[in-house]
Amino acid sequence: MSAIKLGIYLGEKIQKIFPEIGDLYREGLTLSKLVQRFNIMDHFSVNFKVAESAVHRALKGYQGDLRNIETPQYPGLLSKEELIFYGKEHNRLSGIETATKMVKEKKGIFSFTKEQQEEVRRKSVFACGDVPYSQEEIDFIQELISQKKYQKGSLIKVDEIASQVNKIFHDGKNIRKPRSISKIVIRSNL
Repeated sequence: MSAIKLGIYLGEKIQKIFPEIGDLYREGLTLSKLVQRFNIMDHFSVNFKVAESAVHRALKGYQGDLRNIETPQYPGLLSKEELIFYGKEHNRLSGIETATKMVKEKKGIFSFTKEQQEEVRRKSVFACGDVPYSQEEIDFIQELISQKKYQKGSLIKVDEIASQVNKIFHDGKNIRKPRSISKIVIRSNL
């Protein structure tokens, strides 16, 4: 039996054996935590990926939308709206949990000093084919923003500022675009 078929088949079994999974998912337990808590891998002799898929099917149900799968349709323990809402919330909390753990353990970029972090950011900008702003450029842009010549009422003439920045800092090459200048303007709170 394929992993997809097995996940669908086991989803209904999990609903019958562990109906409280729906409430626990609502309370904040993620798919992987549910797999661990109910020992799904050992209980059904499957790998983690199939176990997680089966728990997801228990929550989602099966609407008969896949060909060549004889398993009858069954409703999920959660509505589609609940699945979307709690899925987003679990992703958000998981991201916060991971980041907090990395900061606490000083792993990844969080093991670097502020200067090292800035250098990594600059290198990543270069790696994407972009040119990071120098502090001198930012100061120049902020100076131009305050000049009446680069204002039109409450609007800032970002196209003209981009042109000036390119002329002075990039030998006239079209490196800075009005859109990126707009981001500097927004960050400047002007």
